[in-house]
Amino acid sequence: MKLSLITIVLIYSFALYGANSKVFPIGKVTMLRGKVSVLQPHSLKALALKKGDFLYEDSSVLSQKRSFAKIRLINDAFITVGPDSKVVVNLVKKSGATVLGLLKGALRASVAKKKSKHFFVKTRTAAMGVRGTDFLTTFNYKSKKTSLLTYEGSVAIKKLEKKIVIDNEKPSSKIAAVSAIRKLLAKKPVLARVGEFTNVDSSDEKPKQVVKINVDQLVKLKLDETMGVEKLVVPKEKILEIRKELVKLVGVNNKKKTSKAVLLGGGLVDIMSGIYIPPESSKKTIGSINSNGIFIAPKGLKLDATKGFIAINDDFEDHAEDLNQKLKAQIPPKPVDPAYRRYFQTD
Repeated sequence: MKLSLITIVLIYSFALYGANSKVFPIGKVTMLRGKVSVLQPHSLKALALKKGDFLYEDSSVLSQKRSFAKIRLINDAFITVGPDSKVVVNLVKKSGATVLGLLKGALRASVAKKKSKHFFVKTRTAAMGVRGTDFLTTFNYKSKKTSLLTYEGSVAIKKLEKKIVIDNEKPSSKIAAVSAIRKLLAKKPVLARVGEFTNVDSSDEKPKQVVKINVDQLVKLKLDETMGVEKLVVPKEKILEIRKELVKLVGVNNKKKTSKAVLLGGGLVDIMSGIYIPPESSKKTIGSINSNGIFIAPKGLKLDATKGFIAINDDFEDHAEDLNQKLKAQIPPKPVDPAYRRYFQTD
């Protein structure tokens, strides 16, 4: 009888929690393309997400390839879940903290400056705190690499040494998570400003030194609301206008002189792998970008998140090797086979 009573109380508690969470949606889908699903709190089955649908705290949003969803949160921030991505909406408050978990793929966020100090994003390898900005972050689950590119304002990022776990059933765990992230970012984080990029994986001690990406790629990525799903069509004059503004803004925002040559001839970023390809001093190309700013590997090569550039055949191996020399710090070391490692353990 006691067991039956406990069961009834638990069922009632879950039902009440679910009902209360549905009374207070924390976001609404404003744009969607392709196949995107949502797993609502206390639900065992994911449902197709549609434009106009409401989201609730503790929901997980999962997009397929060539798909994305843009969501307006109750704190007036906009987030876009990119293609082949998964985002958990851990916590969203109208005037308090917001915590989003990026489990894989890409997430773009635009946050008003007055509310940005309470906006955080975490992955398995990094935590980020927003300083009034528009930015893009990605997490590649194969390489465990988190990358960050800032379009406006600035974003603080730091490597996550200890996993921050948020239990949806325990509100106290959310408070603890916010506190842990704030504490982490208070100690000398890396700051990425307009046009700057950095990345960090599990083998790094801290995020790499920020670099400036090619301004043409920066413009196209910034203008693309669909995250590469739909072809970006913008008049050339408009692109040149924004390009000019960004070149000027980058120097002003960083409070130091920035060479136009660095921006115009800067390196390129492969968004989904989180790899930055430095500009090549020789005549060999480092790759190109399409109309949306998406990186395209040089002819005869493909870019792998864990291996770097791979030659399609022997004719392109020298080119791949040359480019990979500059990517060494961004390619995570191969994990040691546990069966091999045990022979060297002394404890």
